[in-house]
Amino acid sequence: MSRFWTSRFAVVAAVTVLSACSGMHVKQGDTLAKVGVWETALVQYRIAVEQNGDDTIAKRKLLRAEREVISLWTKRGNQANSEGHLGEAGNWWRKAVELTHPLEKTSGNAWHAIVKNATALEYHGDIAYGGQRYEEAIGTWSAVLLVDPGHNHLQLMLD
Repeated sequence: MSRFWTSRFAVVAAVTVLSACSGMHVKQGDTLAKVGVWETALVQYRIAVEQNGDDTIAKRKLLRAEREVISLWTKRGNQANSEGHLGEAGNWWRKAVELTHPLEKTSGNAWHAIVKNATALEYHGDIAYGGQRYEEAIGTWSAVLLVDPGHNHLQLMLD
């Protein structure tokens, strides 16, 4: 067999293996999505797309999983807020906004929740910082800065 055919065979074999692996991750994602375990399904679809960027089905399923996870995290933020856990709420909303496509960020529910609660989140971060709960302070301030980067004093505190 010539080198030409050997290298062609190797490329075809590699693509076939990657496609099979990609398909396995799509199937795992599908199984997880069917039972509502969207966060883990998202991971599986991401792996599938990383392994085979041409897989349009995996890409479509990845987008659906992202939307489901964004919705889930926004709801968790809303629930935490209603229970008086503003720091936790800010973290969930921030994660949801960060996962949202850049063209849709400012129209999402998580974005609006941060905007609506920005003053309370900032104050909560100040209290957490004063209580040496730095991780909590950073989380809430990061949410505020995400929607309003003009808070220079918060940026200075994080730097």
